[in-house]
Amino acid sequence: MHKDTMNILVSIGGGPEAYEALAFAALLSRRQCTDTSLLTVREPDSGLHSGGLELRVAREQMLGWGLELPGLKRLKKARDIFAELGEIPGQESVQLEHRAISGDPAGEYVVSYNTPCGGTVALHLRSGTDIPGVIAEQCDIEDVDIAIVGAPGENPTGFKKLVSATPMAYRIAQRLPCPIIIARRLKAEGAILAVLDGSGLAAGCLPRLAKIARACGIPLSVASTAGMEVIEKARRALPLDSPPIDETFEVENSAEAVLAAAEDYTLVALPAPVGKLRGSMVEKVMENAPISVMIIR
Repeated sequence: MHKDTMNILVSIGGGPEAYEALAFAALLSRRQCTDTSLLTVREPDSGLHSGGLELRVAREQMLGWGLELPGLKRLKKARDIFAELGEIPGQESVQLEHRAISGDPAGEYVVSYNTPCGGTVALHLRSGTDIPGVIAEQCDIEDVDIAIVGAPGENPTGFKKLVSATPMAYRIAQRLPCPIIIARRLKAEGAILAVLDGSGLAAGCLPRLAKIARACGIPLSVASTAGMEVIEKARRALPLDSPPIDETFEVENSAEAVLAAAEDYTLVALPAPVGKLRGSMVEKVMENAPISVMIIR
C-alpha cells in the first residue's frame, strides 16, 4: 500500500447491488479503519448549473433531509445502512462543506462523520452528465484505493446486446484509474481468487488483496495464466505479516476457464489497465461472472 489509510469509494447509483456491498465496505472500515466515501452523481439542474445551492439550503437538505434534492434519497439510504452497521455513530455530522471543483460550477457538497475507529465516512453529492468521468475525477481527488460499484441487472444477449447501451457499471470500470469492484452479491465471506497474468500490474495487487482477505477473515487463493513462477514471484513481494495463501494453481488464459475456476469464490480479481477492457478476456469475465469481479490497476 502506498499509504497507511485505505480509502474506499462506493458509487451509489440506485441499484440494489451497491447497497448490498455496503456491508463489505463497512467491514473494511471497521477492520482497517478506512476513510470511506459514499458518492452519488445527479443530473445538473438550473440551480446547480448556475453556481450551486446556497450553503444554508444544502445544509437543510443534506443534514436535515427535510427537502428533497434528487440524489439525496440514495445517499440517505446508504447513510442509514452504514449507521445500522455501526460505522456512523448517533451523533451530529462532523461538518458540511462545499468544495469548488475546477470546471464544475456546482462543485461538491460533502457531509462527513467520524467512525468509531477514527476513520471517516463522507457523503458526497455531485452533479454531471458524464457520470463515469465524474466518478473517475472523484477517485483522483480522494486518492481512492478501491472503488465499488453495483453490477447491472441481467446482461442483454444477442441482438438486444448489440442495440443496448453499455451498462453504466461497465462504463465506470473502463474509466476509473484505481482498482474497482463490480459488486454482485458482494459479502464479507467465502474466498477471494486472484488471477495473475505475469504483468507487474498483477503482481503488485497481492498485498492489497491480502489486506482485504485478512480484514474479512476469508481465504485468498492465487491462479496464474502465465505459469507458476508468476505466483512465486508475487508471493515474495508480500509483506511478512500477510496471511498464508490458501491455494495456488494454473488456469488457461480464457474467460471460460477463469469463470469455471472462480465458481466457488466470492470475488475474482484480474488485472486490466485503464481503457483496456473492451474486447478483452477480463471484460468477458466481468460481464458473465455470477460473482463480484475486481479489476486490478
